[in-house]
Amino acid sequence: MAQDIHRLTGAGVRALERDLDSEIAEKRRELKRLERTIEALTALAAEEEEAFPTEVAYSYTATRGKGVYVTKVEELVLEAPDEAARAAAKLEKGMGRFGRRRDAMVESLKQRRDSVRQAGREVQDFVRGTHRLVGEVLATLA
Repeated sequence: MAQDIHRLTGAGVRALERDLDSEIAEKRRELKRLERTIEALTALAAEEEEAFPTEVAYSYTATRGKGVYVTKVEELVLEAPDEAARAAAKLEKGMGRFGRRRDAMVESLKQRRDSVRQAGREVQDFVRGTHRLVGEVLATLA
């Protein structure tokens, strides 16, 4: 039974680590996606009126309170080429800020991953230490 608990805790820790690693990788690609969005908006600004209305969505790192970072999704409905040009300019202007927040969020995710690893080691050490106790309890109950 203790071995099952040991395997379950190990599997849980690995799943949490994979989720955090995936989120870190996603965040590292964020600025490149924003650059492509700026390029697409700039190209849209050069289009004729017939290309509008159109929708554009992009995501970036934002803060929610002190030291709390979230991914925010912005959805734009563009009605004219000048709106696309203004949106591209606004995004380009915010790239430095988005980059700093993204870097801070990546660091926060890395710290959470390290905490999960440490907690996992501690839980697994605890479970290993209870093997004998669980055996004695089961022997007493039998």
